[in-house]
Amino acid sequence: MRRWPAVLLLSAATALTPLTGHARTTPPRPDLAAAAGGTHAARAALERDRLLVFGGDLADLVGRAALLPPASAALASGRKGGGAASLAAAYPAAERPKAQQLFTELLAGYHQLEARLGIAEGDVAGAAAALIAAGYMADQDRDVSDADFRILHRQLRTMISPGFRKISPDRQRETYERLAILGTYIAVTRSALKQRPDVAAERQLRAVSETYLASFVGRAANELTVDGRGLRFAGAGRAAAVPAPPPAPTTRSQAAGGGVIVDRIVFDMSVTAGFGGAAMQVRPVMLLSGGVACRCLDEDLASLDLSDLRRRRPEAMGAWRQAGDGLQVKWAEKWRPVTFRVQAKPLGDGWRTSGTYERLSGFGGAGGPMVAASRTLTLSNDGGFALNTNAGTNAGGVASRSSKTRSGRYQVKGWVLVLRYDDGRTEGLTAMTSAEGGASTLWLAGSSYERR
Repeated sequence: MRRWPAVLLLSAATALTPLTGHARTTPPRPDLAAAAGGTHAARAALERDRLLVFGGDLADLVGRAALLPPASAALASGRKGGGAASLAAAYPAAERPKAQQLFTELLAGYHQLEARLGIAEGDVAGAAAALIAAGYMADQDRDVSDADFRILHRQLRTMISPGFRKISPDRQRETYERLAILGTYIAVTRSALKQRPDVAAERQLRAVSETYLASFVGRAANELTVDGRGLRFAGAGRAAAVPAPPPAPTTRSQAAGGGVIVDRIVFDMSVTAGFGGAAMQVRPVMLLSGGVACRCLDEDLASLDLSDLRRRRPEAMGAWRQAGDGLQVKWAEKWRPVTFRVQAKPLGDGWRTSGTYERLSGFGGAGGPMVAASRTLTLSNDGGFALNTNAGTNAGGVASRSSKTRSGRYQVKGWVLVLRYDDGRTEGLTAMTSAEGGASTLWLAGSSYERR
C-alpha cells in the first residue's frame, strides 16, 4: 500500500467522524463528491475562486512566479462556516444538514493538517495547494511528498492576486474554506479507497478530481504536474516555474526576508531620443506590488536595489494604481491611463527557438554628428546563441565602425533570458513577448527586437 505523505494523510477514521458517532470505515459517499464538484454551479464557483485568488489561469502565472521572492500569507479572517454552507447549498434541502456537517468535519481535519505543517489558519495559498495536490494525486495516482507540497505552497503564495486581499473578509474566508474542504475531501476519499478498493468509486473520484482541477487551475488535469519544481504545465511555451529561481529584485532593507513583487508588466508610450530628434516609443513598464512603477527592465533584476535606482535614475521611478477596469501610472506628471491594455507575458521556462532578432537604434543627423547601432541575437533550438553588436559614427565627414560577436548558451527562467557566454560571464536580460504579438517581437532588457 502506498505511503501517504503528511500533507494529505487524513485517514477516513480520524478526519471524517461519521454522523452516527462511529468511526467511518468506508469512503465518503462518491455521490456527494460528484454533487459537490460535478454540477455547473460548482464548476462556476471554482472558476470564480480561481479568478478571485489568482486573477487568471495558473498556466499563465507560473512563469512569472520564477521571478518572485517569498510572499507573506494572504490570511482569510472573515466569518467562519461560509465554505461548508456554500457547498451544502447545492444539495436537496433534506440532505443539506448532513452535507454541511460532513464539510465542517473535513475543514476541521484540514486545520489539523495546517497545524502539523506550520501553515497559518486561513492561508488561502495552503488551501489552494491542498486542492491542487489532492486532485493531481487522485487523477494521476501519484503521491506528492511533504517537501514538494511546501514548494507548491510557496509558489502559490507568490501568485496570489492583490485583488484578493481587497475583497470582503467574509468572502475571503468562504473561498479559503471551500478550497480546503474540497481538497481534503478528495484526499480522504482516495485514502479510504486505498484501504477498501472500489473500481466504480475510484473512477468517479478521478472524474471529480479532473473537474476540480480543470475548473480551478484553468487547464486540463493531464496537462499539469506537481513535483519538486512546484506546479508545472505541459505544452509549448507553457513550462512552469522552477523552485530555485534567480534572486528576485529586492531593496536592501528587505533583502533578508522580503523583497518587491512584480505584479505584471505592461506596455506604455514614452518620449525618447531617436533619429532626427524626439520620438514616441512603446516601452514596457514593470508594476511592482505596493503601487511602485519602474521603467527599469534594462537593470540587472538579480541585484536590483530600488533605493539606489531611485537615486541614480529618479525619472525611471513612478507609481501605479487600479482604476476601474484599467490601470493608471504616474511619473512626474499627473495620473494617466496606461497607453495599451495588452500586457507582457514571459517566454516560459525552457523556451527555445531558432531565428535571429534585431534591434536598430541611433541619434543625430540633420547636418550634425550621427551615431547608429544594431544589435542582433541569433538563437538556436539546441540552446546556443550568438550576439552581434555593430556601431557606426559619422562626425564632420569622418566615419568609423566597430563590430563584436560573442557566443554561448542560453536558458529562459520566468521573465529572464540567461546568457552564459563562452568566456564564463553570465548575463540576465528580462525577456518577454506581448500577450497578442507572439514571438515575432521579443522585448529584451526593455527594448524590442524584431525577428528577421
